[in-house]
Amino acid sequence: LQRRYGNKTSSIRKHLHYCMSKNARLKQTLASKNGEFQKLHLQAADEDQRLESELQKERLRATNAESRTLALEKELHQATQALQLAQSLSHELKSALTRAEYTQ
Repeated sequence: LQRRYGNKTSSIRKHLHYCMSKNARLKQTLASKNGEFQKLHLQAADEDQRLESELQKERLRATNAESRTLALEKELHQATQALQLAQSLSHELKSALTRAEYTQ
């Protein structure tokens, strides 16, 4: 029996050893790749957080700019009204002066 199956047993043992060795290398590679994946995942999460923060800042800047624009439009409207009032008063004053000159 030993002579008949000895070579097959040895061959099976060699193949089993090869498979176990390959399995160990694959496990090591998988662990390494998993570590790389975890690192990339954390970097992506950090980048997402950074971009979200930047987006919030840009939204705040846009809101502030819009508020300033509205305030400037209001000031411009008030200045336009003041200018129109001044022009109206200037016209009335000129008319009054002209009437005063004729009455003297």
